[in-house]
Amino acid sequence: FRRVLFRSIAGSGSTTNVRNQNAAFNYTHIFSANTLDELRLGYNRPTYLILQDGAYDNDFASKLGLQNLLRDPIVWGVPNVSISGFDAIGSPSSTSPTTQVSNIFQLIDHLTLIRGNHSIKLGGEARKTNYNDRSELDDRGAFSFTGAITADPQQRSTTGASLADMLLGLPLSAAGSGTSLAGNFNGFTYAAFVQDDWRVSTRLTLNLGVRYDIDTRFTDVQNRLTYFDGSYPGGRILIAGTSNAYIPGIGVTNGPNTSRTLIPADKNNWGPRIGLAFRPFAGSQTVIRASYAVFYNVIELQDMRTFVRNPPFGSVVQLTADQNENSTAPGALHVSGLFPSQGTPAAKPNVYSAAGNYPTPYYQQWNFTIQHELTTGTLLEAGYLGSKGTKLVDRLNANQATLETNPAIPTSLASRTPYPLFGGTIRLSNNEANSTYHALIAKVERRFAKGFSLLASYTFAKSLDGASLIDDNPRDIYNLALDKGRSDFDIRHHAVLSGTLELPFGHGKRYLTSGFFSHVAGGWQANSIVSLRSGVPLSV
Repeated sequence: FRRVLFRSIAGSGSTTNVRNQNAAFNYTHIFSANTLDELRLGYNRPTYLILQDGAYDNDFASKLGLQNLLRDPIVWGVPNVSISGFDAIGSPSSTSPTTQVSNIFQLIDHLTLIRGNHSIKLGGEARKTNYNDRSELDDRGAFSFTGAITADPQQRSTTGASLADMLLGLPLSAAGSGTSLAGNFNGFTYAAFVQDDWRVSTRLTLNLGVRYDIDTRFTDVQNRLTYFDGSYPGGRILIAGTSNAYIPGIGVTNGPNTSRTLIPADKNNWGPRIGLAFRPFAGSQTVIRASYAVFYNVIELQDMRTFVRNPPFGSVVQLTADQNENSTAPGALHVSGLFPSQGTPAAKPNVYSAAGNYPTPYYQQWNFTIQHELTTGTLLEAGYLGSKGTKLVDRLNANQATLETNPAIPTSLASRTPYPLFGGTIRLSNNEANSTYHALIAKVERRFAKGFSLLASYTFAKSLDGASLIDDNPRDIYNLALDKGRSDFDIRHHAVLSGTLELPFGHGKRYLTSGFFSHVAGGWQANSIVSLRSGVPLSV
């Protein structure tokens, strides 16, 4: 259970305001009986705002003596304090205040041509996305008290008190930001496709097509995008549209020439579409269907917005105490001494960046089904569905410390990290995750007739991946294969039974066909849905 020692502390909430505005224009022109064109214009403006309690009212960070944090009144409020075994203090989110406003302009044109046995569709799409984001992170300070500092290093499982750590002002970790984290991004996406539904014969129809997608990558109006270069000794941060780089303790220095996007566009996004419907017998009772297609995902803006949070434009300092040292050792953290000035060796910044060329994620999907009409209106279907995700986004910490070579002789955490000049987190969006999904399906459907319908289905499936969610951090970046397993949402068995029964009362039915009660009892239906499924995997 959790002790609710701090639930009565005011200022630990937030207000969320979501608004969406849309405008659309559609124009359809019929050139002839077999030629049609459709033009669509669209505009979408979603707005997402989060404001923590205490904004513009109470600067608790200053009252607590915390230094070098952002002093803009909009970020005021209660610092985020986590105490093991107790409810947390502060805003539910460390990323408040948040202001996200997007302007999305879209142009789509589809042309349909009917030529003999061919139904051809071709067209294209152009989309501009303007994304304005200000999402502050730990600007009031964030602290974690776990009891590790007051614990006996030889008996950690039975000693130490999180509340004692807090009263002594000795956090295990602390994070804070003295800069505003904002970006104004612009990006363009283009697509073109052609699809031919070809009726080869009365028994065979083919669906053949291809689609091409290209994302030009986002730029920031003020060139605040950055990229972590881990190949440079000790690491450095490249700055978009310049020949500069940032190194902690040195500052801005010479670096390689970079483009405004930092990452080249992925230009190999071809997506074929193949399908068929085939009646193997002269009658119409049996149909075989099969298809295969490739679908490309879009660039994750929730990733892109973090790439402006790095020095020299933004900075989130994350510090971790060495729990093997005492409170007077250099590796200890004291709330009274937080936070160090940006740019100093003690202010080790966290880093947010893409990894490699950040390729576009894509999915391959395929299926094979056989459908047979048992009786008029009653269908039996059995089949197989498959899917494979490639180059999916997962996030890893490139500054993960290695294990102790000799646990009997402990060494400092900093000495075991690949990039000791940086903070404890170098979060790289690494598009190298994969997923697979396979399923066998069976379905019986009786279409509504004579007052009755029924649908029964069963799915036997298995889903595997290395990261079910974008924020799933790998257990060990040096051995990513450890994370391959059943997906968090994997459901092995799933059966659904649903039906509709029209009650036999009222005009034209078997009972109460006339009179007052025919109006009261007539027109009623009984509906039922039963869903049975196995559970999802548990992590231990």
